[in-house]
Amino acid sequence: MAADDGRDQSLSEHPVDINAPLYTSQYTDLTLLIGEEATKFCVHRNILTIHSEFFQVACGNPNFKESAEQLVRLPEVDVETMTNILRWCYQAPLAIPEDMVSDVGYETVRNLLDAADYLNIQGVFRLVTRAVDDYLYRCSKWRSDREDAAADEQKKVDLLCRIYDYGGKMEDDCLRKYLNSLKESHNLGLFMNMVKELEDCHPKLFRDIMVALYSTVD
Repeated sequence: MAADDGRDQSLSEHPVDINAPLYTSQYTDLTLLIGEEATKFCVHRNILTIHSEFFQVACGNPNFKESAEQLVRLPEVDVETMTNILRWCYQAPLAIPEDMVSDVGYETVRNLLDAADYLNIQGVFRLVTRAVDDYLYRCSKWRSDREDAAADEQKKVDLLCRIYDYGGKMEDDCLRKYLNSLKESHNLGLFMNMVKELEDCHPKLFRDIMVALYSTVD
């Protein structure tokens, strides 16, 4: 058995290819170890610091361990989400699912919001917020099974909570249109029940929902 030389074995692994228009493996000067498995990405710190305040701080202070080692460990972020964000940093479109209440779609959007907040990447946060806004604005159909429909509303309310908790908000027209569509389809109670079940609803979200709700009153 080979002796353990104390080095991080993940550093010797082949890095993930970032398939994006402006990405090249040449001249990379920062290594990211992502997720619980410490999947390796080789990136350019100047690119990441343009988009992320987290990386500005981590890489900009020579007294920080991350800056000195040119290595950042992010076990909190999953590999798929980080790949999506890194591709966007290198000018590929951010992949945002159209169906945000499917299990995969909801998880993808939720993870993007969480990572954008954690890494302080406002560009990604704005894109995802706008996509959620557009999704709710276009919603006009609900599943006939009440339990399934309620589960979908729970996912939508959770995404709204994350957006407001992270400093964003929905357009007023979006919430008015969405709540009116819920009312016309006799599903408004499903949404409001999910709001009532929240242990700590963001005050701005609650206010915006109430304003939109009153606008639906005939």
